[in-house]
Amino acid sequence: MMPGFGNNEGLVFLDPVLACAPATHVMIVGVGSYLSEVVADVTSPPVSARAFADWFLQDENGFCNPAKPLGSVAMALSEAGNGPSTFAGTTVPRATFENVKSALQAWVRRCNSNKDNMMVLFVAAHGESHGRRTAILLEDFGLNDMDATAGMTEIEQLIGALENAIPTSQLLLFDCCRGPTQVNLPWDGPFGTQLLSLARKGDDHGEVRLQWALCSTALGEEAVGRKGKTTLFTECLLAAMKGVAGDPASSDWPVKPGALLDRVAQLLRLHARPEETFQSPAGRAAGTFDITYPGDQPAKAYISLYDRETWPETVISVRDGNATIASWRGAQGEPAFTVVDLEEMHPVTVSAERFGRPLGSKALMPRAPVAFVILGAPAPPLTVQQLPPETISAGVTATHGAAEIEVAVRGGSPQDDSIVLSITKLSAQGADSLRKIVLGTDRPESVSVEPGAYAVEFAFPDGSVVSGDVMASTRNVTTLTASPLTNLSIGSTSQGAYLTRGRAEQYYAETKSMAPETDVEGPAEVRVRYGTLSFAEAMDPDGSFGDQNLSPAPGGFGWPGASRYFHLNPPPALQPTSGHGSRPTWALVGLADHTEIAAFPMLGFESPGELSDWSTELVVAPSAAPGQFSSRPVVSSRQWAGLLGFLASRDFERADEVLNAMMRHGNVIEAIQGKRSNPLAAIAGALVAVGVGRADEFPTLWLENLTNWFPELPDGPVILARRLLMQKSPDLGRVRELLEEGYQRGVPMFSLSCDWLARGLQAVGAADETEISTAARLLVGSIDARQVFTVVRPRRPRRDR
Repeated sequence: MMPGFGNNEGLVFLDPVLACAPATHVMIVGVGSYLSEVVADVTSPPVSARAFADWFLQDENGFCNPAKPLGSVAMALSEAGNGPSTFAGTTVPRATFENVKSALQAWVRRCNSNKDNMMVLFVAAHGESHGRRTAILLEDFGLNDMDATAGMTEIEQLIGALENAIPTSQLLLFDCCRGPTQVNLPWDGPFGTQLLSLARKGDDHGEVRLQWALCSTALGEEAVGRKGKTTLFTECLLAAMKGVAGDPASSDWPVKPGALLDRVAQLLRLHARPEETFQSPAGRAAGTFDITYPGDQPAKAYISLYDRETWPETVISVRDGNATIASWRGAQGEPAFTVVDLEEMHPVTVSAERFGRPLGSKALMPRAPVAFVILGAPAPPLTVQQLPPETISAGVTATHGAAEIEVAVRGGSPQDDSIVLSITKLSAQGADSLRKIVLGTDRPESVSVEPGAYAVEFAFPDGSVVSGDVMASTRNVTTLTASPLTNLSIGSTSQGAYLTRGRAEQYYAETKSMAPETDVEGPAEVRVRYGTLSFAEAMDPDGSFGDQNLSPAPGGFGWPGASRYFHLNPPPALQPTSGHGSRPTWALVGLADHTEIAAFPMLGFESPGELSDWSTELVVAPSAAPGQFSSRPVVSSRQWAGLLGFLASRDFERADEVLNAMMRHGNVIEAIQGKRSNPLAAIAGALVAVGVGRADEFPTLWLENLTNWFPELPDGPVILARRLLMQKSPDLGRVRELLEEGYQRGVPMFSLSCDWLARGLQAVGAADETEISTAARLLVGSIDARQVFTVVRPRRPRRDR
C-alpha cells in the first residue's frame, strides 16, 4: 500500500505489486459543488463517492476478490469550499473537466496493464438527458458562454470508448438524474466533450468485453438524493455489494452484475414512499463476472406491504410457532418496509395487521442472503402443493431414493423455450448446487432431485422474476405453478418483445404509459414501405416516405373498439411474398406531436403459410408518457418469443440458456442454415450467440451468407463485423469495411445491431469521429433500446411533400 500521493491522477491507493498482475482498478468521481450558478450545489454525490471508496478501502465488510485484488483507487471530488478535498490522508483533485479527464485516462492506463483486470467506474453528479443521451455535469459546467456544453460529457460515448479498453470485466456505475437538459441544443449537436476516445488495437486479444453499465434511474427520471447522506441508489448498491446480491450457489457467494442490478432495483422499490413512483435503475450488459465475494451472510428478510399507503400504524410480527420473536409498527413519512435478521432454515410466520384487521401473512423458511416478503398481495405468483404421485399425471412417479418436482406455468400465450428455471439445493451450510432448465408455458415438466429443501426462481422473458422455497420429498410430488408478475404476453423490463392483441390494454395500463381513460385519437397517418431506411431519412424523414398509405380508416384495420391503443395489421396485399420478402419493411407513424419510424418485422417469408409461427403487428399508443415511445413492433411466436424477450432486455445470461435449449431442438441451426425462410429469426439467434461470446459455435461462413444473401439487410454485416472484432489480432480493415457496408445499407432492423454498429465504428475509428460514426451514434441516441426491434424518434418533425 502506498497512500499519500496528492497528484493529478487522484490516486488514494496503489499496490505496485499488482501493476501487471490481474487486479481491480477503481475510479470514483463525486460532484456536489459547482462554480457556476447555473447548477445548484448538492451534498449527496460527494458523500456517495466517499462511501463507495470506503467500501473498497476501509469497510469491514468491504471489497474482496482474491482473483482480482484491489490494485488502485483514484478519486476526484468537488465538495463545499474552494480548496481540494482529502481522503485517507491524501489530497485529491477537484472534479473539474480537465482534472477528471487526467485522472480517468491514468486509470485506463493502469487498467490496460492486463486483460484480466476488472475496471470499476463510479460517478455521482448532476445529470441531464438530450433525447436518449445522458450527460454528467462536472464542477466547471456553465462557465463558458461560447460553449454551452463545456464541462459536461456524454455517458453513452464514454461507455463505448471503454469497450475498447483492454480489460474484459467492466463495471460502470452512474448515479445521476436523467431529466431533460436545460441547455438549448440542436438535435444533432454534441452533448458535451469527450473525456476519452479509444480505438481497438490491431493486436487485440479478441475476447468479449463483459461490460455492465448501470444508471441509477431510468431515462427521464430523477435520482433521489438526501442532504448530507448518500443517494438512495448508493445505499442500495452498497447493501447489495455487502451480501444482499450474493450467490449462495457458489463458493464465497460472489456478487455478479445481473444479481446486483436485480437486488438494487428491489431495494429501491422498497424505499419509495406511497405518493412516489419507484426509482428504476437501468443498464446495458454483456456477459457476467464476479465482482466481489462477501462470503457467508446471515439470513435477512425485507418485509413490505403490497399497499404502501397502509404502512402507517401497521404492525409487522414475526412468530416462531406461537411465540412472537420480533414486532415493528410503521410510521408516517418513513419507507414502507422493515428488515430483520433471522435464523437460517428455521421456519417462521410473518404477518401484518392494522387497527386489528389482518393484512396478510406468509410462512417463511429463511435462507441467506435475503428474502423479500410482500404481504397483502392479491394473489401469490408461486403456488406449491404436495400431492401423491398418482394424482398428478401418468409417468410422474418417484423413483427409489429420488424426489420429483413438477413444474407448470400459467398465464399468457403458449410459448416454447421461454422461461429459465433455476433450482438451487439448500442445506445447513447454505446452497451447494444449481440446475437451470428452460421451460415452455404449455407443458408441465418433471425434474428428479434429491430429497430436501430447494430455492426456485422463474425468470420470464418479460423481465419479471418469481422465486420461492420448496421442500421435495420421496413420498409426494412437489408441484410448482408459477405466474409471471406481468402477463407473459407483455413486457416490463424488456418493454415488450412481443404482445398479443388481447393484452395490450392491460400492458399500457400496468406500465402507466397511457393517459387516463379518455378517448384518444389514433395516429394521423401510418405509411409503410419496403426497402432500406437511410440514416438521414431516419433522423429527418420527408414527405415521400412510403407509397403505401395505411392511415386508419373504417375497415382499413382490425383493431379493438377501445380507443387507448391501436393494432396495425398489414392487409393481405401487404403481406410479404417472394417478390419482396427479402426487403426490410418500415412503418412511419405520424402522431399528434411527433413522428416515429418502426421496423416492421415481417421480412423473409416465401408464402403466407409460413407466417403461422411469426405473426407481426404494430401496436401504437398515441398518448405514451414522456420518455416512452408510442410504437411497438410485435412478433407472436412460440419458438422465438423467449429468445426475443431476453434479447430485448439484454439479459444475455438467460438468453444463453434459451439458446442452448433451442440449439438442442435444432431451431437456431435450422434458422441460420435456412436463412431464406426466416432471416430475422436467424439474426436474433446470431445476436445472442455473438453477444454471449459463443460465436465459435456458429461458423463465420453462416454469417457471411447472412450478409451476402440479403443485400438490403444491414444487420448481417454488422454482426459479422462484431464477430471478427472479437478475434485475436482482428483484421480491423475488414471490420471497418463491413461496418461501412452496414451503414450504407441503412438502419438495422434490431436495436442491438444499431448499438453494435455505433460501437464498432467507434472501435476502429480515429480519435476524431467520422461523419459515419457520428451519424450512427446519434441514431443510437434516438432509438428505444428497450425494444428488440428498431424504433426511431426523429429529431426533426417530418416535412410534408
